Amino acid sequence: MNDAYGRAIAVYGPPDEWTLTDSDVTSQTTRVGERITEFMKVSKNCGVSTNQGCFKNSNVAKIAGGATSINIESGTGRNIFYKIISADGTSIGFNKEQHWITVDIDGPQKGNNKLGVDIFCFDLRKDSIDPKRYSFNEYLTDLQSVGQNASGWIIDYDNMDYLKLNSQGKCPNGAAPTEQNPRCK
Repeated sequence: MNDAYGRAIAVYGPPDEWTLTDSDVTSQTTRVGERITEFMKVSKNCGVSTNQGCFKNSNVAKIAGGATSINIESGTGRNIFYKIISADGTSIGFNKEQHWITVDIDGPQKGNNKLGVDIFCFDLRKDSIDPKRYSFNEYLTDLQSVGQNASGWIIDYDNMDYLKLNSQGKCPNGAAPTEQNPRCK
């Protein structure tokens, strides 16, 4: 995605200028999605249309259970996504309004549709696409409830041990992960 984003910037200039002539969120989101995906291998392009099958048509589940208010497939308002399925079957949704990208690594037909398990969020920045990053304690708070910052945890700590934590934030062995030892070993 970063390669495609970099190519789009090289061709179209700074991303904050891409949508200057677009008057609404839907057209802005479409423009951003089209510019980035122009440089990607795409097997299906759903654009901003709803119920086209690029994501599951249900609310995304929080890591600790329960649903978020985000339905990527049929989002409205601030939750409008430009959606594709890449050549490898990954679902990707671009959201211009909130400057983020949501990735379902196993596509719309498989997996849990759950943040931090098979759905990961990234920030769309001025010159790169970055995992959502927080301080260690903010990671733990989010990963015990919502799971939006799992992509940052995986990149920063090279594990998914947050999936093993109980409701008190402890590993199965009773230890709590720390910034110096963010694993359940």
